[in-house]
Amino acid sequence: MQPLWTCLPFFGTLLAISIFPLIAKRFWTRYQSFIFTILSFLTIFWIITYYPFTEGIELITHHLYYQYLPLILSIAALYVVTTSIQIRMKAAPNTKILTTLLACGALLSSLIGTTGASIILIHPLLDLIHRRYYKTHIIIFFIFLVANCGGALTPLGDPPLAVGYLNGVPFFWPLKHLFKSYIIVNGLLLFIFVIWDSILFLKEPRYNQFNHKQFSIIHAHKIPWLIATIVVVFLLSELFELNQHYKLVPGWFVYFVNFIALIIITIWNAITREGRIHWHPVIEVSKVFLVIFITLIPVIELLSAQTHPYVIALEKFLAPSGIANPERYFWLSGLFSAFLDNAPTYLFFIKSTHVNACELVQKNPAILKAVSLGSVFMGAMTYIGNAPNLMIRAIVTDHEVPLPSFFGYLVYSTLVLLPVLYVARELT
Repeated sequence: MQPLWTCLPFFGTLLAISIFPLIAKRFWTRYQSFIFTILSFLTIFWIITYYPFTEGIELITHHLYYQYLPLILSIAALYVVTTSIQIRMKAAPNTKILTTLLACGALLSSLIGTTGASIILIHPLLDLIHRRYYKTHIIIFFIFLVANCGGALTPLGDPPLAVGYLNGVPFFWPLKHLFKSYIIVNGLLLFIFVIWDSILFLKEPRYNQFNHKQFSIIHAHKIPWLIATIVVVFLLSELFELNQHYKLVPGWFVYFVNFIALIIITIWNAITREGRIHWHPVIEVSKVFLVIFITLIPVIELLSAQTHPYVIALEKFLAPSGIANPERYFWLSGLFSAFLDNAPTYLFFIKSTHVNACELVQKNPAILKAVSLGSVFMGAMTYIGNAPNLMIRAIVTDHEVPLPSFFGYLVYSTLVLLPVLYVARELT
């Protein structure tokens, strides 16, 4: 039986990311890579001693090749393509303009994914607010709306919904069943932002307001490359699942072909891009997610062991008296998604019902809805809850815009997002 202490490196990673930048920033900057290396090697050492050597190596390779690499290559490709396509906006950085941008971003997230929408819009947003004194809350609401809650309407929007689609949930099921929650959550967040920003905007220095608004897209000819990148990213998982069913070619070959496509897109756009690419955000996200994915392996393996006492106790909590409780599924799947990778979390909670996602559509849609919303919405609770969160933080930090620490951000999400989600659950 897998001991619980094997999960300690993962929680050590979370504590290191959250505490060290707050209490020892200089130490963390200097020794971050060393700490990540130690935590990763502790996990790898346990895996190759607990499992037979070849099986342990296969387990590590599987997680890195089928989960980590697709994520990082997708982020890198989208980052390069979207930073090549420059959206320029000239307007007064007032509450009305910013609210419109956030609302459009939330809608765009369901169409091209939270990662794509975030990377496309974060630079225009930073350009728009560069003269604002109060900026922190704007970025936080951008993470809430564009990087997370806006992606709840289609499988293209967020990884958990894509996983559900690949496991038999109809493509338009989220649009039909999650639309009301989507409107309430995003509507309430926009309403809170309007009040918050209106108050702070009154305290801003008086700007020389623009007499007119301008909107332009530079290098619009690269939009087909963006569409191609989104298609490749989406097909990456779908083709793999289809191949798993029909057994046409080895599974690694499907990923290899998609990886080559993403690498070609990235290199071509990097070569043809005018100006230098700032790789720091991609490198920072790659480092953090590498150690998270490695130290996450024991946690995923423990959750996958359906006969493990902790897993059995968790299933009993989710289904008291043998009846699955949608509220518990929502809040607990959300809590896990805030700190773990939300796609495996989605799969774990679906598996805990002992019914596959396709069957849940007919037999218990309330549970499927609860897990879907919890996984998507509560990814906004922490910086590591969803990949775009960390990317936005890296880009914004690169532009020297102040952002709260890990715990500081958690305070924001607890005070703003949790009450919104509670109200949405009560109304739906």
